[in-house]
Amino acid sequence: MYKYFRKFLKNQMLTSQQVLFILKFVSQYSGVFMLDRFNYFSNEFFTIVKNWQKIASQVMRDFGLNSSQLIYMLALYDNEKLNSSELVKISGKDKSDVSRNLNQMIKSGIVEKKSNNKNNYGGCFYLTEKGRFMGSQISEKTISYMELANKNISKEKKKIFYEVLDTLSENIGKLLIEENNCK
Repeated sequence: MYKYFRKFLKNQMLTSQQVLFILKFVSQYSGVFMLDRFNYFSNEFFTIVKNWQKIASQVMRDFGLNSSQLIYMLALYDNEKLNSSELVKISGKDKSDVSRNLNQMIKSGIVEKKSNNKNNYGGCFYLTEKGRFMGSQISEKTISYMELANKNISKEKKKIFYEVLDTLSENIGKLLIEENNCK
């Protein structure tokens, strides 16, 4: 590319020093653009996450629950029963987070655990009647917030957004795998 660019600029009667200056400037400037995009992406991403956490807290506060428990409530509300592994996969959280939050929800009478093992190891989690009632209200609130967040965004743009988000997630995951393999 630089050869083509250099040839083009030479045909414009520029000196080689001017060409070099322009090439250096363009390469430095494009690096700045890349950093600006990284900063913009990072800032917007973390702002969305922070605001989502605030909204989740607002939704869950009325039910005496915390924002971390929102994903578990919705997952259990949408499914009759789930085990820990399924909740880890759905939530993207680690097993200790799932266990900690579900134990709190069991103590609150929202979730019940059924296990065939004597030591209560494994098993499945269910919403109690109280949990199902709360789940329906939480689900309705969450849907209304999502509709507001998606306001004025066309289906086509949302489709592209989720495709790009999936690709970014996959690429970043590959970077992590590559980084771990290099150690």
